[in-house]
Amino acid sequence: PSGAGKTSLVKALLERCPELQVSISHTTRPRRETEQDGVNYPFTEIDSFHAMREQQDFLEFAEVFGNWYGTLRGPIEEALAEGSVFVVDVDVKGAESILAAYPEAETVFIMPPDEQALRERLAGLIEEDVKAYTGYSEAAKMPRGTDEEKAERSKALQAALRQATDVPLGV
Repeated sequence: PSGAGKTSLVKALLERCPELQVSISHTTRPRRETEQDGVNYPFTEIDSFHAMREQQDFLEFAEVFGNWYGTLRGPIEEALAEGSVFVVDVDVKGAESILAAYPEAETVFIMPPDEQALRERLAGLIEEDVKAYTGYSEAAKMPRGTDEEKAERSKALQAALRQATDVPLGV
């Protein structure tokens, strides 16, 4: 879910495995003060986004709380044709779309350690829009298991990240 730490994990993974390629989703949402166009997202006008969608330029796309997000198909297809490993930071529905196109794709579902951590992360992401915060928070709620299960998942994820450079990556 939004605020779970996907982007932070991808950044850490790229620091350890710079040979990986990562997609940058297009979005129609307004740019935040701390963001750069083309670095954090290509910020795209809604008409352009829909034209790209109609041309099937996106591998996956979704409307999230009134804004559109989409992952371009071309860069991923080019990277895979070259034998590169590609990392895509998307939500569950985006992952389902990617798996439909690439059933051999590997997926990882990232959860925040607890609801309080999620709320704190979202509060940092959503500066002005309290309504959006409530929507994100509600959308992110799902069964997480016991505290022990959450701790185990967190330990497993941290261990996987530590070992990332030792794992042979292939397409």
